[in-house]
Amino acid sequence: VRAAVASGRYFREVYVGATVEGVLVEGFIDLLYETPAGLVIVDYKTDTVDSEAEVDAAMQRHRLQGAAYALALTASQTRPVAGCIFVFVQPRVDRSIPDLAAAIAEVTAAVSLG
Repeated sequence: VRAAVASGRYFREVYVGATVEGVLVEGFIDLLYETPAGLVIVDYKTDTVDSEAEVDAAMQRHRLQGAAYALALTASQTRPVAGCIFVFVQPRVDRSIPDLAAAIAEVTAAVSLG
């Protein structure tokens, strides 16, 4: 969140939608900001994660959501997506999707199947 504010260009509750393979991919991004490398998606999560294992499990549950946002942004913007970060509020933990390109490829494949 500090990085978003420091960037000088950040947006809250951003609707994103794009047609990919004839399917509408859409959602609301909690926080979006610009960096020289591209756009960064921040999504707040209310999961309570008390251990590293729980953080890992939550990341696995939510990673395709973040990838879908990145896919929709990529399809509708000329700027690349540099990352997707989940911020877990209990306790305060943040994690990036480690291989965002692979996660985007999974979403693209799922959308292609209809």
